[in-house]
Amino acid sequence: TACQCNAGYTGYNGGSCSACAAGSYKSAAGPAACDQCPANTYTETAASLGCLSCGANSASPAASTSSAACVCADGYFGVPCAVCAAGTYCTGGVRTFCPANAQSPAQSTSAAACVCNKGYEASGSACALCGAGKYKAADGSGSCGNCPANTYTVATGATSCESCPADSFSAEGSHLVSSCGCAVGYYAQGTLCKICPKGSWCSNGAKTDCDGNADSPEGSSVATACQCNAGYTGYNGGSCSACAAGSYKSAAGPAACDQCPANTYTETAASLGCLSCGANSASPAASTSSAACVCADGYFGVPCAVCAAGTYCTGGVRTFCPANAQSPAQSTSAAACVCNKGYEASGSACALCGAGKYKAADGSGSCGNCPANTYTVATGATSCESCPADSFSAEGSHLVSSCGCAVGYYAQGTLCKICPKGSWCSNGAKTDCDGNADSPEGSSVATACQCNA
Repeated sequence: TACQCNAGYTGYNGGSCSACAAGSYKSAAGPAACDQCPANTYTETAASLGCLSCGANSASPAASTSSAACVCADGYFGVPCAVCAAGTYCTGGVRTFCPANAQSPAQSTSAAACVCNKGYEASGSACALCGAGKYKAADGSGSCGNCPANTYTVATGATSCESCPADSFSAEGSHLVSSCGCAVGYYAQGTLCKICPKGSWCSNGAKTDCDGNADSPEGSSVATACQCNAGYTGYNGGSCSACAAGSYKSAAGPAACDQCPANTYTETAASLGCLSCGANSASPAASTSSAACVCADGYFGVPCAVCAAGTYCTGGVRTFCPANAQSPAQSTSAAACVCNKGYEASGSACALCGAGKYKAADGSGSCGNCPANTYTVATGATSCESCPADSFSAEGSHLVSSCGCAVGYYAQGTLCKICPKGSWCSNGAKTDCDGNADSPEGSSVATACQCNA
């Protein structure tokens, strides 16, 4: 019993000894049984005194009998076990490459670690290019997304989208630059969008001119931005008609033309305002000519001037008073014409005052008879002559001879003399008394003669 089995062998003391099988070991002499190689170790030969360790990053089950039992940990491969490189994954020591256009981090352990590159998305077990109008900006498992509004991409596999040109827009997912439509108020010129100029409106990239007599502000986007100019009328966005003569429109917009007010006119179409008639003239509303401006009564001519004395003006027409008549300045009718002194109305004319009549002042009155004890020989008299001293005449006398001497007076030529003593005077005649009679001076009857003593 002093005989003991050597290390690597097992058996009873004093008995026969058997070699430890591969995958087991015995490190000391004695009757002990062989021990299994622990996990992550192995021995390929019998009678082993110990087990060999698997390499770093590998493992094996207990009692492994070969280095082949040492399998690389997930994420490692090869002999010795090396880290799986980016773009691969390792399971059970086997390295597998990710599909084309995919990648994984180093030390990946499964196919799930393989994600499609930016610009690609999963399609079954492969990675497919993002379609036109789509993009993917980062590596990952996500799908390609639509290009946002106002961007586009023409190419497949895009990692970003192009911005639409300035002042244009597009729907989400656009895949052509032509998908970028000009913003409202802009129009397409080649691949550029230009702001809509004055006098037009722009929509859907197209420019439409306003009516020739309308205007719009820069950047207009609707037809109703076109408003008829001053002098023209029409609905916003429609055709514009010129204001007719006699009317006007002072501001742009859809308003109707206004009639020229009274005392103004316009002779041309499309007027912005009306012209005033001259001073002292008037016209009806909506007048279309300066000829409609008629001078106020009492005025005539162009410009309207005050009617002079001796005339009258009605409806802008000047009429002269009849001959030998006059009127004050600014007279308005024939009634203002009155006959001059020495004349009186005779129908529509002025006739001379007849002999024995007179008219001392201008006016509408008739000629009057010369008062008693006066006379006038001429026609058209403005006053009457007094009869000679000591004579008298009847009203309306028209000859100096109509002036008879007063009683007690007698005519001597055109003079009246007092009747001398010894006579008597009557009706301008002197009669002497009898030669033996006498009478006092100024006697007027025959009985004034008395016989002398």
